[in-house]
Amino acid sequence: MGSNNILPLVLEPNPLLHQVSHLVTDINEEIRDFAQKLIATMQYHNGLGLAAVQVGVLKRIIAIDITNKGQVEDDYLRLNEGPMILINPEIVEHSKDTKVYQEGCLSFGHIYPEIARPNKIKVKYWDLNGVENLLEASDNIISSCIQHEIDHTNGIVFVDRLSKLKKEFMIKKYLKWRKMQQHNL
Repeated sequence: MGSNNILPLVLEPNPLLHQVSHLVTDINEEIRDFAQKLIATMQYHNGLGLAAVQVGVLKRIIAIDITNKGQVEDDYLRLNEGPMILINPEIVEHSKDTKVYQEGCLSFGHIYPEIARPNKIKVKYWDLNGVENLLEASDNIISSCIQHEIDHTNGIVFVDRLSKLKKEFMIKKYLKWRKMQQHNL
């Protein structure tokens, strides 16, 4: 894919990242084309996931890179490896037990707080053919990643999952890093 398929990232602080995305009501050629650009952008930035809002589109579409990445004790996914698009993803079931992962976000550079999320989830979503699917993920970073991206579609960023004190610390750290990046341009 050419560089014209790489979409610009929306970075914090941008109010768009804190808005709820709209349901996709028609899976058409425009959506399929956008989905390919979303995947290309995620891969270009070496992300595990990317939500449409992170490239300025307020639609409930997320891209996930289904590969067996994670901690040593993680379960392997029994899914086809490679990128996946989930349209209108919704967590329909989750476990009470949690697992902690160090999370990053392409809209927040250089901060990696530890976030506790439900360990096991069931997600209902539509694929690019308009077929409803159910995905189960547990004991792996992909479970955490899917929850992170679904949060984006609900206007929630990962630092919102931290205590007030940790959130303030992470935001300051991020803004300091971002200022340094802009200064180095």
